[in-house]
Amino acid sequence: MASAKQPNGPHQRAVAAETLRRTRTTHALSGHELYDTHRGIQRRCKGRDSYVHYGISLHPAWHDLTTFVRDVDAEIGQRPSRMHTIDRIDNDRCYEPGNIRWATAGRQANNRGHSAESAETAAQRAAEQSSRPVDQDL
Repeated sequence: MASAKQPNGPHQRAVAAETLRRTRTTHALSGHELYDTHRGIQRRCKGRDSYVHYGISLHPAWHDLTTFVRDVDAEIGQRPSRMHTIDRIDNDRCYEPGNIRWATAGRQANNRGHSAESAETAAQRAAEQSSRPVDQDL
């Protein structure tokens, strides 16, 4: 019995992996800019590096990629730049409608729930940040 020819170069392996991924995809959104974002959120909410022990999950309707893309586009629009990723406004709440925004790594670093700053300082900082245009959040 002849064995299947194995890809032997890095490029050939990458092409084979992409072909396999596409044949297993059941929707046409695998190339959408939010596809990897959606997968990353799902991985954080149920994987080994899980937010589960914090009670953080993905809104039930957003497990469906089509619904996630539609709702994110309607709620916060398109990604302002490649430097922006989806952030939870309130870190004690889930990835859900009304609790997401586009934010840069700098804004997200200031939005950590484990900070030792006072509630008053956090509220003041949040008010200052929310008054800045989203694309100036560097």
